[in-house]
Amino acid sequence: MKSYFKSKYFILGIYFLFLQFLIFFFNYRFVDFNVYFWFCNHIAVILAFAFLFKKYQFIKGVISVGLIPQLIWVVDFLLLYFLDITLFGVTSYVFDLQGFAFATTVVIHFFSTFVALAFTYKEPIKKESIYYGLAYGFLLIISTLLFTDKDYNINCVYYLCGFENLTIPFYPYYMPFIGIILLVFSGYYIQKWLR
Repeated sequence: MKSYFKSKYFILGIYFLFLQFLIFFFNYRFVDFNVYFWFCNHIAVILAFAFLFKKYQFIKGVISVGLIPQLIWVVDFLLLYFLDITLFGVTSYVFDLQGFAFATTVVIHFFSTFVALAFTYKEPIKKESIYYGLAYGFLLIISTLLFTDKDYNINCVYYLCGFENLTIPFYPYYMPFIGIILLVFSGYYIQKWLR
């Protein structure tokens, strides 16, 4: 039992719990429960418990859901920060934030999904992770549609983030689900390729 507390999974579990505390502390000021439905605002607690209980395939499934969206966010942020250009228009809001708010937002996007990937990429990925990813992804979409305000467009469930002027008929009824399927399978094969 002593060795477990020194294992990377215990340490990462504590790291993700600390990260979730930062996210909670940052978002608490909004007094708006909607913000916790964003993938990046709750994924740390999910990863914390998955690491603490050594649920490798669950971790890989959750990574599959968030890998590409987080990569898009990071690329957009870096382009805007260093070159003052944006490809996707998803990070402009960050530059309105200051101090702790700015730092927390950057940290959660840079150091959640990618840290989980960095510490699990050598673990073999199994098809079981696809089921975990799809289950989590569909639960995320359904709960976001049921419990959040349409004006927030949390997890891009009402219209395509960065492309607000593009009108896709009946978008919320099918596109978020197609998106989750594409993300999970893409994330699965990226992780398989990395190994």
